[in-house]
Amino acid sequence: MSGSQRQPEVPAAEIEDQDIRRLRSAGDATYRHLVEGVLDYAIFLLTPAGFIATWNAGAQRIKGYSAADIIGKHFSVFYTPADVASGWPQKELTLARERGRIEDEGWRVRQDGSTFWANVVITAIYDSDNHFLGFAKVTRDLSDRRRMAALQDEGRRMTEFIAMLSHELRNPLSPIMNVLSIMAREPQSPRSQWCLDVAAKQVRHINRLVEDLLDVSRVTTGKVRLNMERLDLTDVVKEAVEGMRPTLDERGHALVVAWPPQPLWMQGDRTRLIQLVSNLLNNAAKFTTPPGRIELHLVREGDEASLAVSDNGIGMVQETLDRAFEPFSQAEHRYSRGESGLGLGLALVRSIAQHHGGSVQASSAGLGQGATVSLRLPLIPDGEALADADDAGHRNAQDLGNAPRRLLIVDDNIDAADSLAMLLRTLGHDVTTAHDGLRALQLIREQTPDVVLLDIGMPMLSGLEVARDVRSDPALAGVRLVAVSGYGQPLDKLAASQAGFDDHLVKPVDVEDVVRALRP
Repeated sequence: MSGSQRQPEVPAAEIEDQDIRRLRSAGDATYRHLVEGVLDYAIFLLTPAGFIATWNAGAQRIKGYSAADIIGKHFSVFYTPADVASGWPQKELTLARERGRIEDEGWRVRQDGSTFWANVVITAIYDSDNHFLGFAKVTRDLSDRRRMAALQDEGRRMTEFIAMLSHELRNPLSPIMNVLSIMAREPQSPRSQWCLDVAAKQVRHINRLVEDLLDVSRVTTGKVRLNMERLDLTDVVKEAVEGMRPTLDERGHALVVAWPPQPLWMQGDRTRLIQLVSNLLNNAAKFTTPPGRIELHLVREGDEASLAVSDNGIGMVQETLDRAFEPFSQAEHRYSRGESGLGLGLALVRSIAQHHGGSVQASSAGLGQGATVSLRLPLIPDGEALADADDAGHRNAQDLGNAPRRLLIVDDNIDAADSLAMLLRTLGHDVTTAHDGLRALQLIREQTPDVVLLDIGMPMLSGLEVARDVRSDPALAGVRLVAVSGYGQPLDKLAASQAGFDDHLVKPVDVEDVVRALRP
């Protein structure tokens, strides 16, 4: 139903001409000229009965009517049919007269029938003798703000959904990874070993996709968080290379590396920098037809480290280079690519580099000519680095040994708890399991284990509640608490730390990470 159909036509002779003239003459000419030129607000006057008496440029821009089209019409033409049927326009005038002013937000209708979200203020106006003249109405178009709020709300819900989905996916992955680790330590026939390798590779791939899911919201909202420490970038790059060697060997790629003999000291997040280098190598491996050649060069250039990863793969055209670091940039090629993924690898590289004060760029001579991704990261000046060189050995001195320890594994996922227990027993540890928080507290007090590997989300008592109870008991001060959970967001880790956990592992756990977490 159109606005003209909703509102009965009123003959011009019956319109309150006298009220309109009085309103127009009441305002100062200069002030009226200023109001009429405002573009961001619809500002106009209404007669006591609600007929439009004036019209400014902002009203025409927001509502679509020219002054000739609208002056003399009833202001209810701007309201939705439902609001008109409910009598809301007249109710607003009544309230404004009674209270002096009313503010409202809701949908309003433009001349073309489209709707927009409006903030409306209606104010009763009087002359110097306190005679009621009519109303001043100011309307703002808040459609963009409302859309932004809706997008933010949708983004928050999506982030929560992704976090929950990731948690649910990690729960079944954890026992599968544990079982594969146990079987890998047993003698296998060549065929069985091949099957194990395939299964382990696919589990790692799924786990990587789960991590990418979580990183979607971190990258798109700029919420990548860093745990900064003084570290040797050369050592970090070497660790990332060793972690990627099985993937590169599996694809048949030759890796050529060159790094400086001296440390490259910087302030950085070790985990994120390893992720950065791993993503560069993984990206090069994915888009290079095996057997290929991948080169990694790390050098110092002044007060910066220069890291370049090159390949002889499929290369990139200029259009691809322009969007190489955008999230989901692979999406339009999902049917033609030979490799799966979410298209977040290089987006994460850029985000991590920028969070460290660095920069990244990609180059290629064209299709079939390979590609190079280069990044630069700021280093600590030589004098400061030498002063703290004693920190260099902290990661190379992992000779603490792995003496058998008394462990308690607590997880309501029975398969996850039992498989991890079996894996740790193969390493010589004395392991007990529990499947709820109350039983966990009972066993902790009875056995006083060296380390408790504790799930967060459990029945009876959550892992956080168990941790708080343990930390409140001085007799249990020597018990080391390690969270083993599918919840791995920064806020989850913060909550675990505040509850008293000493460490936090995210499912599915890697056996080497578990062994490190057991150390005092």
